[in-house]
Amino acid sequence: MGECAPTAAVATTSTAKTSVWWDIDKCAVPRGRCDPHRIAHNLIAALAAAGYVGPVSIAAYGDAARVPPPVLAALSATGICLNHVPAGTVQTLPLSCFQRIAA
Repeated sequence: MGECAPTAAVATTSTAKTSVWWDIDKCAVPRGRCDPHRIAHNLIAALAAAGYVGPVSIAAYGDAARVPPPVLAALSATGICLNHVPAGTVQTLPLSCFQRIAA
């Protein structure tokens, strides 16, 4: 007996599309410690290092009014879609995520 070779299912999974849902209210960009222009690159690199090399989409959900304008601009410039969910409507956040999937 030797090591098992990767199966076709593993190969298919590693190249499948990956969607990242980011709650930007609960996990904000750290001020002064993180370049928002690098977030998409860092997420994609971490996924690739874990063996996920397929296409990646990143969607942030949260109150856009609470995100500093330079961060909004950086996220938009790097392909991260920010879906505005007004503060106080936390219970609608999962619904917003599922509506995006269904669209």
